[in-house]
Amino acid sequence: MATLPPLISYTPVLIPLNTPNNTPARSTTLLRRDLFDARFQVLNQDEEAAEGQEEGEDKNKGKGRETFVDEGTDLVKGVYEGGLKTWECSLDLVDCLDGFGFGEGKDEIVRGKSVLELGCGTALPSCSVFARLLAEIRRSPSDPSQPPPKTTKLHLQDYNNQVLSLITLPNLLLTYAQHLTIPPPSSVASEADEDPIPTPTFTDPGELDVTPSFLESFDTLLKTENIQLVFSEGDWSGMKVAEGEEYDLVLTSETIYSVPSLPSLLDLLEASCKKETRCLVACKRIYFGVGGGELEFRRRVEERGAEVETVWGEGDGKGKSTGVGRVVMSVKWAGEGKVEKKE
Repeated sequence: MATLPPLISYTPVLIPLNTPNNTPARSTTLLRRDLFDARFQVLNQDEEAAEGQEEGEDKNKGKGRETFVDEGTDLVKGVYEGGLKTWECSLDLVDCLDGFGFGEGKDEIVRGKSVLELGCGTALPSCSVFARLLAEIRRSPSDPSQPPPKTTKLHLQDYNNQVLSLITLPNLLLTYAQHLTIPPPSSVASEADEDPIPTPTFTDPGELDVTPSFLESFDTLLKTENIQLVFSEGDWSGMKVAEGEEYDLVLTSETIYSVPSLPSLLDLLEASCKKETRCLVACKRIYFGVGGGELEFRRRVEERGAEVETVWGEGDGKGKSTGVGRVVMSVKWAGEGKVEKKE
């Protein structure tokens, strides 16, 4: 957090939610840091580092593997795996999570749970779960004078450290500002008022003031509510799950496109799950030119004796009429029975 700028520029992301027939359309809004703002931060940091270097020192030292921030590409093999971009299937996963009860006003409880998102990037699925947690806290905050509640853990992993610091953490802070510190939008005025008091609607881009008091309030929330935020960088093959550490919810989206990386991803997914874990994998049905996709993932999972079930995408009309079809799969790594989606 020490590297954050005083202002974070953001754009709202409107995500349509699955709606039963004959009911009003529903959606949710999450705030995402603007990529140009992250690039501007990197530029400033590079200039400050150059000014602080001693005369004669190599000014390009240490910058090699992080130059992807300024390149107009989605992937750089062995360097960058697309974490700065919000991919379509991550939005599908937000909708799917709402269907499983993680949306605002839903019945799934996040408090006291342990959540892992692999290949998180902009981390909008985790931000939606964090928003659900903040809604629970807003309704029933913990008493600081009492023993702390059971630990709630959000573990976010990405290939690049710079993605985690420039995009992932700021998006969590934006979620915190949106759902806990900023008053909810309202157009209702008291009868004594001539005009309603304007309140944020989060439909337009804006800026978040990252003041010391704001960061202190965020830190206080984590301590009071016993929330652990864990960030991991690097390749999946180098990430180990501690013995006895298992997660209640494991998420990943747009991560199965590369066939060579599937074994390490599957190893990590399997090691992170227990019998009751809900493991959700969002993907396109096929990734042209790289060989990965739904069928290859299913085949490899079933070879390990696990069960795969499509829980989002079939019959919903999403990703079907144009472009490549998209699905969210639920994987049961242990035990029997299928996952039942809540209506």
